[in-house]
Amino acid sequence: MEPKDFSRALLASMKSENVMQEMMSVAIRAISTEIAPIFEKIESLQRDINCLVTTEIADFKTKISDLTEVIKQKDERISFLEHRVASLESAMDDHEQYSRRNSLRLSGVAELPNELYSGDMVFYPFEFDERIERYITDFDADDQYFSDFLKGYGSPYYDESTFYDKFSSFSSSDNFFVLHHNIRSAPRNLTSLMSYLKCLSMDFSLIGLSETWFSEGTIDAVRLPGYKHVYNLRKTRGGGVSIFIRNNLRILEHPELSVCHDSFESIFVELPKGSLLNYKKALFIGVVYRPPRYNHDAFNNHLVNILQTI
Repeated sequence: MEPKDFSRALLASMKSENVMQEMMSVAIRAISTEIAPIFEKIESLQRDINCLVTTEIADFKTKISDLTEVIKQKDERISFLEHRVASLESAMDDHEQYSRRNSLRLSGVAELPNELYSGDMVFYPFEFDERIERYITDFDADDQYFSDFLKGYGSPYYDESTFYDKFSSFSSSDNFFVLHHNIRSAPRNLTSLMSYLKCLSMDFSLIGLSETWFSEGTIDAVRLPGYKHVYNLRKTRGGGVSIFIRNNLRILEHPELSVCHDSFESIFVELPKGSLLNYKKALFIGVVYRPPRYNHDAFNNHLVNILQTI
């Protein structure tokens, strides 16, 4: 048979429906046989990917848990250190107060648990005890209570009796009186101070206080009738300065002059020009305080800066 005759015969046979179906089945089987390994590969890759992702997520969760535990430990350490710092600050304050009291105090009663032999460092109110002399080491107003050193500079000390004799005869109506007192806890001692001042016939126009020991929780608990209050608080224990001004006086506050550093604390107010009778200029009044354990140079530098600003 010629090739062309064979082609015609094959084409004629393909036109038969049964033959066509058989050929299609053969073709589909052949294609399925080739595709099956590909699907198996795809499924294998999917399993590998799922396993890899699950493992990575588990590792990531483990690392997050470890980091969370480390952060928790760091927070606990920080909390411990903060508590330790607060304890050290409290101990330093106790030591500071002890150092200040060991050469000038009343009654001789021990004020701290570790304070021994307090009788060797005592004088009774307004009575000189020669034993105190050996504890005087500096020209400090607190230490020089019974010394003649400051009298040469016009700053004598007064006990309650001599203070009353000196100032009770002054008339408040014609004078502008300013008082400063290192009160060492206004919440505890301000009432006693005001009770004493009421014994005088004079009313102080301004009362300046240092070592007020006010805090945010106690600042509003203490009031002086007839006075307004400006203040500067220390963030840590102790310290603090305040000025109480009579309500009939007009003042301007100067927060830029209010400083609270380790070595310097201050509060200033201004009485504008014409605020005072027979005084035609503006008047600045301030309270400044140097904590005892800090040096004079740093204090003087802060004070000079403020005075230059004024």
